[in-house]
Amino acid sequence: MKKMPEIDAAVQSDDWEYIQVHAPLYADAVQSRIDKGDLPKEIYRYILHLVGPAREPIALRCLHAAEYLVLEKEAGS
Repeated sequence: MKKMPEIDAAVQSDDWEYIQVHAPLYADAVQSRIDKGDLPKEIYRYILHLVGPAREPIALRCLHAAEYLVLEKEAGS
């Protein structure tokens, strides 16, 4: 599949904003795990393991939010 970095960035930023407003406990947890060095895919898999496939949308939002935080962290370095 063709890469579309502008769309990736928009989705990641939007999902970070979404969980900050609508799921602040997840936002805090994702931020904490990124700060501790966990990878976005690890966070996604762990959340999906806990919540199950019926709640995959929140796991995907957390994945995108984590990817956003990693990019922001790298940009600030």
